[in-house]
Amino acid sequence: MISQANSYSYTMDQMCAQWWDTGYIGNPSNCRAWGYCQGQKLVSWGTCKTGLVYNSQTGACANASTTICSTSIEETCQAAKSPVYVANPNNCTQYGYCFGNGTYGIGDCPTNQMFMANATACRYATTCPQDTICRFMKSDIFVGNPNNCGSYLQCINGAAVPGTCPDKYPNYNAATGRCELTSTCSDSGTNTDSTTHPNATTKTTATTTDGTGSTGDDETSTTEGSSTTSATQYFTDNTTCSGYYACTSYSAVGSWNACKQGTHFNPTLKQCVSPAAYDCPYNRCNNMDITFMTQIDTKCNTYVNCNTLVNGTCPTDNPYFNEVRGYCQNTDPGYTICANATAKSV
Repeated sequence: MISQANSYSYTMDQMCAQWWDTGYIGNPSNCRAWGYCQGQKLVSWGTCKTGLVYNSQTGACANASTTICSTSIEETCQAAKSPVYVANPNNCTQYGYCFGNGTYGIGDCPTNQMFMANATACRYATTCPQDTICRFMKSDIFVGNPNNCGSYLQCINGAAVPGTCPDKYPNYNAATGRCELTSTCSDSGTNTDSTTHPNATTKTTATTTDGTGSTGDDETSTTEGSSTTSATQYFTDNTTCSGYYACTSYSAVGSWNACKQGTHFNPTLKQCVSPAAYDCPYNRCNNMDITFMTQIDTKCNTYVNCNTLVNGTCPTDNPYFNEVRGYCQNTDPGYTICANATAKSV
């Protein structure tokens, strides 16, 4: 079990209340347990079988030796098969180091720094990076922000990217998953005149898909190859993994933009996505605050150190590099980057 820092301040009921969709979530107090949300309510719950823990980001039970848990450093390191840094679920200013043989050590971050699980490093921060409901929810979804009603969080691999709705429809409705004209945070009630899910390509910002296939209203969605549309078109810059151009027409000069930190631009989806979900053919360390990234065309057997640009190869007993978790493991993580084909830019 690879543990990350955990906040027990959220209950499964509170998490379901922020999610408009139906599906599974993790239990913040038990890494083997899960809940099921429907209609913004917790309608059922259960526990994975012995030897399995619940993977909140994929929404399924998985092997305890290779799956993130949220219980304790001790339990984590007892199951870890290779050396790895882990967060302390009880103290964000500390981290643990599993030696891969069932033992571990504890370290302290420098003053005013906290351990960031996604980067496996200490960073300057005022709040715990792992103190978010996204820690226990599926990756690539949008949920309401429990600390700021009317705004939303984009969950990416257990981390939360805060977001706000466009000026025309400024209020995020957690019950519908859409940006709306009327605020549901007051007595005005829920507005039915919704316009767009925050994953729609509005203005000149590309954001991550929530997996539903919805792109909002037709006015702001993109359709590649159409030359007679008022919609903004998005195209890769063919140089970086995070850069893209926003064009209002084929005769207009494109405006260069960059994805939010931690994401790459997918020219096929025309959205910013998790790097593991798109095998970008350029420098994959671009736009990433992380030490190691998978090397393309290696089936996840090779990784690159983003600080030195030196390649490394996973050992034969744990041949697959999991760039989301930051360690080598014995099973193929199944990410798009692990496929053998080279990405083709559009």
